[in-house]
Amino acid sequence: MGFYEPSNTNLWVIRMEEGMPKIVFEFMADWEIRVAKNRFDMIWKDYNSNPEEGGYDLVVDKYFWDEKQSKYIKE
Repeated sequence: MGFYEPSNTNLWVIRMEEGMPKIVFEFMADWEIRVAKNRFDMIWKDYNSNPEEGGYDLVVDKYFWDEKQSKYIKE
């Protein structure tokens, strides 16, 4: 993982294939990334589209490893 101030986090999942590294998942969360059992929780800001109200809500996307497809799938 890489961290970018003030709160961005970048995640790379890499595995070796035939002796070469291959990125199998990459994601940038503008709030936080949580590592959980068999998944990653990506937390990002969903900004209010009304400029008079402003602000944002935090949204969580959950990505699970799908063994059959050999990739992460968003819940």
